[in-house]
Formats: sequence, C-alpha cells, structure tokens
Amino acid sequence: MADDVDMANDAMLLQLEQQIAARQPAQGGAVAEDCEDCGEVIPEGRRLAMAGRGCTRCIECQGRHDRKRAVIYG
Repeated sequence: MADDVDMANDAMLLQLEQQIAARQPAQGGAVAEDCEDCGEVIPEGRRLAMAGRGCTRCIECQGRHDRKRAVIYG
C-alpha cells in the first residue's frame, strides 16, 4: 500500500509531465500502454499527458532513461 509520500511523489511527477508536455511542441509518436523497459502498464494520466508527443516508458523508467542520457551527453 502506498504511503502519503509515494502518492505525493506520483502526483508531482504527473504534474511535471503535464507541464513539460504543455511547453514542448507536439513531436508525434505512438503512446504505448505498457512500458518498454519494465513491462508495467503506463498509467492513463501519463498516456493522456503525453498524447501527441509519444510515450513508451512509465514515469520511473523514463526518469532513469533521462538520467542516463544526461550522464552520457552532459
């Protein structure tokens, strides 16, 4: 069962995704139902927030992916 901190973190991450999606121009791309990294279902809120931009990873896996890219590309 998720505690208050987990729920607050999830809400913050979803809000951040929505803000990023609103700032960036649409890039197209499919929105997957399951994460390509972990195989878990991508929450509907994330899929809706990423509509038009494309989404193939859940929030947690996308965060790991972005951090790895930041290390590689600085």
